[in-house]
Amino acid sequence: IIQEYQDAEGNLKIDQDIINDVKEADRIYVIAAGTSYHAGLVGKEFLEKWAGVPTEVHVTSEFVYNM
Repeated sequence: IIQEYQDAEGNLKIDQDIINDVKEADRIYVIAAGTSYHAGLVGKEFLEKWAGVPTEVHVTSEFVYNM
């Protein structure tokens, strides 16, 4: 699956419309559990650096209590 989003040099290939939508967001919420939660923590760092959008990661079962 990752090969669909990488070129031969390993650079990400993301549609410009998606990039624009992410950069226009005020905040991004990642709601996940288990290993996807940990992937969300990595994604948080990437999104905040790349898009400059504040990103929060929450465990699914706790999300409603944190909002």
